[in-house]
Amino acid sequence: MLNEVETLSTLRFGQRAKLIKNVAKVNQDESVEQLKLVAAKLRAQLSAAKSRIAQLENTLKSAGIAAPALAAGFDEEGGAGAGGIGPVDSEEYAKLNDECGALKDENDDLMRQLKEQEAAAKEATGLLDAVQNEFDTAKYDLSEQASEIARYKAELNSRDADLEQIQMEKKNLKEELQDINERLART
Repeated sequence: MLNEVETLSTLRFGQRAKLIKNVAKVNQDESVEQLKLVAAKLRAQLSAAKSRIAQLENTLKSAGIAAPALAAGFDEEGGAGAGGIGPVDSEEYAKLNDECGALKDENDDLMRQLKEQEAAAKEATGLLDAVQNEFDTAKYDLSEQASEIARYKAELNSRDADLEQIQMEKKNLKEELQDINERLART
């Protein structure tokens, strides 16, 4: 068979391609009415959160605990304004910044290790494919050799039968020759 390695590779690709499943999802822009409903829902959630905060502040006051003031940078609507989340202690900021840097370094190291592992896996997959192709080629060669051996055995059996027949004919001819010699000797 010509190009059996390419044929096997193509068949494997086809098998993998059959396993691919696509899920279509339509991107839809929400209408103005839908956006208004979402905004109303968010306003209701904000109002409920504000009332819960007020209830908790009253509970703290009745227990004699001072409620913390809103952090600077929050506007009246309860969202973060230009000031972000409020004032942060410089020592705490440095600590958080250091932790962030350490996490970033750890993330970079993990990403590097992941890329190395992916490269190693890709290389191993390539080697596995090469070994599989060699195995398939050897298997094909073995089957070819097995059929050739079977053909030789059949030919050998045929020749053995021919040889046996020739030996029988030789024996018969010897007997006939002996009979003829005996007749000639008698005459």
